[in-house]
Amino acid sequence: MGQDGTATESMTGSRVNEFENHIVAQDMEPEDVYKIIKDIMASQAQIIIHGEDGEDIFFEIPKRGRKYMDHSHSSTIPLLRAGNNSIRSFIHDRTTHDYCMTIWVMMVITEIIANRVTITELELYHMNEVLFDNKQTVDRILNDICCMIRCKRRSLNVLSAQRGSVVGDISMRMNNGRVVECSEVALIPNDTRKISEIMVNKNATEIKFILIVQTEFMFQHLQKMKFHTLQHCIIVTACGVPDFSTLEFIQLLKLTINLPIYALTDPDPLGIKTLTVYARGSIKTAQENFNLAIPDIQWLGISTLDYEDFGLVLNCQNSVALSQTEIKRLSDLLTDEYLQLPDVWKKRIRHIVDSKRKMCYEDLHFYGCEFAAKTFLPWLIDRLREPRRPSCVINI
Repeated sequence: MGQDGTATESMTGSRVNEFENHIVAQDMEPEDVYKIIKDIMASQAQIIIHGEDGEDIFFEIPKRGRKYMDHSHSSTIPLLRAGNNSIRSFIHDRTTHDYCMTIWVMMVITEIIANRVTITELELYHMNEVLFDNKQTVDRILNDICCMIRCKRRSLNVLSAQRGSVVGDISMRMNNGRVVECSEVALIPNDTRKISEIMVNKNATEIKFILIVQTEFMFQHLQKMKFHTLQHCIIVTACGVPDFSTLEFIQLLKLTINLPIYALTDPDPLGIKTLTVYARGSIKTAQENFNLAIPDIQWLGISTLDYEDFGLVLNCQNSVALSQTEIKRLSDLLTDEYLQLPDVWKKRIRHIVDSKRKMCYEDLHFYGCEFAAKTFLPWLIDRLREPRRPSCVINI
């Protein structure tokens, strides 16, 4: 159970019917995706060849947005309601360009699946830069297709760039038999289907928790300080807002070693946003929320309240003022029905807003380069395990 009182959720075949009124991505084989897309394209071709003059060809694209999201009675994760579609028409000027982008991407998907290869979103963009407005448009069209046929992004054989990392006493056995050791640092494959098994290393001490960190700096510093060895944990980062492969890897970790999952983020709007994407998923990729969100994740820190509880004082040397825009963004989280954040998280966010100051992990170096890894974070971990542990006041 997590701080919000919910157990870890995962989609199984027996639960699909429970969410028939929502769009929940299924882990389809690429060959099945190929057939579905080919059937869609064939039906449109038939209209062009045999239809009446002026007959339209179009896609029905599920709408995504806060007003189309809700919570199932058995899920704290926001899900996308089915039945709210927009018409992406070829003959209407307003949607012609989107239609052309969609049909072109579908054609490429069938080609790469037929050739049994994968490509990245960036490669897809560079294949036809003239067609797309920007790289974000490619991502939007791919999400549209996934929602339309209710499949996971990886089922399209279009992947994100590799950017996640992991360190800890585990190894990854790949499908080709190669074993990737993670006791130093290992990159998370951008296609997690290539991982056949995650193994706890022989002679490893008992692993106590999984720590997800927001930034590459946090990851590198904690690895340098041997935090994973001293605290007997696995550290994972997506180097920012999480990508599909890092989220999928964390789900594999949960299946292999069912341990508490803690999150370490900066106490600013970007840090809190990163935390909520891990915990509740994303509106942009709402079809993947049920499979990839971690509703029982626990927020380790850091927040201005943590500083205060420890006995540290925020000042101009270890923090900066929040802008009015940042204060509003954080304040909006407190009443966001989409997120339904735990009260203990709201208390910390409210303290950040009231303090009108923010800091980042690097600012902890004001107290020495080892302070974060060897003093402050261990104290936060102990407090999380023992919520009534008394505060620690220090003089620095």
